[in-house]
Amino acid sequence: MINDYGLAVYEKKMKLDTNAISHIGRIIENHSFSFTVFFDNHQYTNVKMSGKCANKLILMKRNVAIGDFVQLSLEQENLIILDVLPEYTKISKKVSSNKTREQLLATNIDVVLITIACDQKFSLGLLERYLLAFSSSEFKIHLLLTKSDLKERYLFISEIIASTYPELKILPVSIFDKNLDEKLLPLIKSSTVVFIGASGSGKSSLINLLMRDNLQKVNEVKKKDHKGKHTTTNSVILPLSINDSSYLIDTPGIKSIDLWDKSDNDIFSDIQTLEKHCKYNNCTHQKGQTDCAILQAIELGLLDKKRFDRYISFQKEVDRRKERTFEDRMKNNRAIKNRQNLKRKSKKNFK
Repeated sequence: MINDYGLAVYEKKMKLDTNAISHIGRIIENHSFSFTVFFDNHQYTNVKMSGKCANKLILMKRNVAIGDFVQLSLEQENLIILDVLPEYTKISKKVSSNKTREQLLATNIDVVLITIACDQKFSLGLLERYLLAFSSSEFKIHLLLTKSDLKERYLFISEIIASTYPELKILPVSIFDKNLDEKLLPLIKSSTVVFIGASGSGKSSLINLLMRDNLQKVNEVKKKDHKGKHTTTNSVILPLSINDSSYLIDTPGIKSIDLWDKSDNDIFSDIQTLEKHCKYNNCTHQKGQTDCAILQAIELGLLDKKRFDRYISFQKEVDRRKERTFEDRMKNNRAIKNRQNLKRKSKKNFK
């Protein structure tokens, strides 16, 4: 039984009965068809799943992700994954070949550090997308404005964020700050942490600083568009301090975050409150709509129209994905019924 790599936190949050479930390890690296697993104070490579576990995941349409806790079996000195345990948080994106299929990137995360570089083009919409994607109360979110030594850009971006979301705390980050690690360590103590941000936003540089080692290759950002090349080629968990049970998950540069569920999120709570004051429950908030609280707020300058448009766009994105998911399920159900009917007919013909 292991008591590190975040297992103690997992046991507490999931109310796990470790007497009923033994031999628990954690996925710390994914090699497509095999995994590196931390178990019993050792790292084991080339760990594979049992056929039963693989079939179960196929039916669930779930992949194994970095951060998953797994139940293991020792067979002839080889570890075998018997089951993947439920996660309390997750980060995911859609599979490139399937707009409704969810691909897990990392699981069982406590802290999300969002990195936005001051030398890159700033998008308030991208920040809102990040905040919506990690709206679960299980996540602790911190916003890091990297390369803050670019004073004018830092002030420009921080003022935009503060004027729209004054409750959001911003931490200026510069690798030239000698006390930077002291500022970051309290945010991530005794947690599993993930850095999320565009390529070139400074994730790998910060990890190198915290790890006191050049563990992640850092590529120079292209000067033309200030977009970074992907410096991390695969996700991996890096132990920051075994004694403090702090772990970092580094993921490849993410250009977009997909939204899967509507949720009551603080960043749009004012809009959701206004919607409740519209005269009609099915108010479309379009021009000509009578007694619309949203239109009145925009007209009075109490609500920014661009921000409201982004809110509607996010809502529609989730609705479209749910519709496609429902259609896919119906198609799958019809396909299963057709196969069952064919089997029945073939049995009758055989008789």
